[in-house]
Amino acid sequence: MAILIINFSSLNDSEFLTKARFINTSLGKHPALSGEYPSYVPSLKVLDQSIQEMQAACDAAAHRDSQKIKLKNEARKKVDGNLKKIGQHLELFAADDVSLLQNSGYDLRRSAIKVKGANALASPHLAVRHGDLSGTMIAKGNRVPTAGSYELQFTDGDPTVEESWRQQGIYVAISRIEVTGVQPGKNYSFRMRGISSHGPGVWSLVCTLMAI
Repeated sequence: MAILIINFSSLNDSEFLTKARFINTSLGKHPALSGEYPSYVPSLKVLDQSIQEMQAACDAAAHRDSQKIKLKNEARKKVDGNLKKIGQHLELFAADDVSLLQNSGYDLRRSAIKVKGANALASPHLAVRHGDLSGTMIAKGNRVPTAGSYELQFTDGDPTVEESWRQQGIYVAISRIEVTGVQPGKNYSFRMRGISSHGPGVWSLVCTLMAI
């Protein structure tokens, strides 16, 4: 069963680079996932090098030179291939242990997030986008059955470190939550969970976005 989302075609080049760096950093800090990979799997060093090459190619293609755009696209394919191979290896290594992969930096398929216990709340689906004004972001979640309110947390640090998370607030309406005071050029990660009379539910997948 596929657990990780390894298709990044919906991301533009900037978003793709941010995601690739996030995965590389997350894996490097994960004691169980940062070890030596088999010879047929790109190492984290190889992944990092391909990310740097793509960044350089993107910078070179900024003036819309057709040949440089072609080289940029080829560099992206290289990073994409590395991410796919690493992701497939991690799935085999984890042997369907979802908890082992939740801090890998990859997004997990929603079907992989299982709810434990009769009273446990499912995780809401969280989306984050840029606000209309610089320094703002908009978070949006879907309602979860039996949840009376929702907790939104954020971090501008390492999202794989639990202590780095801070509470943004507790909300009843979650169709549009405006987050202000974010610093342009900095990455922010968000997560959300429902709260019922039985307590809090499962955290959503982490959404990471660079503020503008």
